[in-house]
Amino acid sequence: MKKAKKTTTAPAKPLQKTNAAPNGSRDYAFMLFMQRVPQQDIAQRCQVSQQTISAWKTKDNWEAKRASKTISMDALVGPVKSTKAAQYRG
Repeated sequence: MKKAKKTTTAPAKPLQKTNAAPNGSRDYAFMLFMQRVPQQDIAQRCQVSQQTISAWKTKDNWEAKRASKTISMDALVGPVKSTKAAQYRG
């Protein structure tokens, strides 16, 4: 008779700590940020810490997104036009 193989299981990995924010609060926080609501107010409205808002802001690149929404087409295209014109002249 064969002996049953002894199986070992790996120790369970500890659960990762997450920022347990209310459902949809990250999107709501971003919307408030786009409206230029102060970060402290955003944290209070979303029921998360200011550190969480700061982390979301950095991780999701909110500053660049806000800048891209507020920049004018002339300001965006102007430097490109100047560069292309200079290339054709040279």
